[in-house]
Formats: sequence, C-alpha cells, structure tokens
Amino acid sequence: MPQVIGIELQDSLERLGYQLPVIFLTGHGTIPQTVRALKQRALNFFSKPVDDGVLFESIEEALACSERWLLPLRKRRSFSFA
Repeated sequence: MPQVIGIELQDSLERLGYQLPVIFLTGHGTIPQTVRALKQRALNFFSKPVDDGVLFESIEEALACSERWLLPLRKRRSFSFA
C-alpha cells in the first residue's frame, strides 16, 4: 500500500468505529510499530518471511473474532417490532 501504511489504516478504522481483527504482515517492521499496533488491538504482527501455517492460523482466528463481534450486530438488525 504505497499511499497508506498499515498502522495509519488501523488508526483510520479505529476512528471510524470499525472493530476488525487486523493482521500486520511486513517486510520492514520495527519493535515500536509492533507495540503500537498491538496496543491498538491488532490481532498479530508478523515480519516476513512468516510460516504459512502460522499465518493461516492467525487468519482463522481473525475470522472467528469477526464472527463473534458481528453476532450482536446481526441479532439487533434481525430484531423486528412486528
């Protein structure tokens, strides 16, 4: 992403109220970036190269988190006043 770095995107999503599990995958990550991302509730922060199995496990975890976070929203939207 040449125009926006990942941490800036995470900041923007947070300001807009989106609760998404974020996984960082970088070739040039620093410890301060990692700490900042994780403090802002990133699910994981990986430096390349990363083991495929570890990455896929993290993606599965992110999907499970997303499902848990979206469940209350889906329940509210399906509630009917009929």
